[in-house]
Amino acid sequence: MDAEEFLARLALGETVFEAAEVTDAVMVGVQLRRVSLRKAQIIRVDLRGADLTWGNLEGACLTGVSLRGAHLFAVNLAQARLSGVDLCGANLHRAVLRAAHLPGVQLRAAQLLEADLRGANLRGANLQGANLTGADLREADLRAANLAEAILLQADLRGAMVKDGQIRGLGSGQGGQCSPAVLERRR
Repeated sequence: MDAEEFLARLALGETVFEAAEVTDAVMVGVQLRRVSLRKAQIIRVDLRGADLTWGNLEGACLTGVSLRGAHLFAVNLAQARLSGVDLCGANLHRAVLRAAHLPGVQLRAAQLLEADLRGANLRGANLQGANLTGADLREADLRAANLAEAILLQADLRGAMVKDGQIRGLGSGQGGQCSPAVLERRR
């Protein structure tokens, strides 16, 4: 479906777009509160500043999407696959990203307070300056992730995969805050 049709259906009050495909669109600041895009394919869409609060994108595939500065409070991105996605400065407070595939995703300065990232693949993700206070990162793959200046206060990192027990950027004088996070080296 093209962006024009998507926005027209949205304007008519439609909120369920499961398995929809939206490509090559500019939808800056669009209101998508409580919209279901479950298992949708979203490709090369500019959603900067969009509001997806309480949205459902479970199992969705996002490729080349900009969500810079977007509002994704309590959004469901469980098992979603994100590639080339920019979430810098996005609000993902209480977001569900359980088992999401997020390698290399840009999450610089993102707000991930109390986010559920259990089992998420964050390999090589840029989380510089991200706020992960109270986040659940159990069993997450953080190998090669950049956590410089990230805030991990009360985050649960039990079983998280990190290279040689190191989280790049923390403890290296770059201002990251970790204690009293729950840490346990995975064997």
